[in-house]
Parts: sequence; C-alpha cells; structure tokens
Amino acid sequence: MNSWRVKVCWSSCSNLLRRLIHTQGVSAIRNAFSGRVVFEEIKALSTGNEAYFIVDGGAKGVKAAACRIEEEHILGRLFDIDVFGGEAPISRTELGSAPRRCMVCGGETLVCRRTSRHTPEELEEHISALIRKWLERREDT
Repeated sequence: MNSWRVKVCWSSCSNLLRRLIHTQGVSAIRNAFSGRVVFEEIKALSTGNEAYFIVDGGAKGVKAAACRIEEEHILGRLFDIDVFGGEAPISRTELGSAPRRCMVCGGETLVCRRTSRHTPEELEEHISALIRKWLERREDT
C-alpha cells in the first residue's frame, strides 16, 4: 500500500490551503499511475488529510515514480509519498538515489531536521514561495 500526505504546513497554513495542496498531490498520483490504481481511500484526520492507494506494479518502480512526483511537481517538496513493499517503506537509497535534500539549503533533510538548522520562519518563507510559484503558474493556464 502506498500512503500520501502533505508533509509540511506551518501553523498559519489554513485548512483550505492544506486541502488544496493535498488535492494537487492526489491528482499527481492519480495521473502518474493512471489505470494502475486498484484501491484509493482519502481520510480527513485531525492531523490533516491522508490518502492511501494500492497501485498495480512492483514496489520499487512505484517508489521511483513517487520520487519523481516529489521532485518534479511544483509543490512536490510539500508531498510525502511513502511506498511499502512489505512492512517498512522503501527508501530512496534502496533505489540507489541520494537522500531527500532540504528545501531551504539543499543539505541532507534528515540532518537539517535533527539539528533544527532552519527556523520556522525560514521554512514558512520557502513554503510560501513554492505556493506563490504554483499559483502564478495556475494563473498562466
């Protein structure tokens, strides 16, 4: 089973904005796995919306496609798509890819998180810039 949720949303992020971002991620997953989604469930939880998909295909191939969504979608840095090929999620390193990079400085995400390298304000500024860029692109279409 593959799970999906909006990974980062600061405290001032409205529920409507969280839902819009989540909807974009769900749409990206549906498009990437068109015709291969055999089960889908969306849950509205107190911690935010989550979506669960069962996708027909090998777990590593599904993870590779999920990584492309996270890397290529304009809001992909806000997505957290976990792919399970058993009990534990498949990591990027299992695919031979580098660990996810920090959206603020480009360093290793886990290091930045563990050391609280960036302030909430820095994260909010970067996330706001991503959302503005997404909205500008929507206006162009």
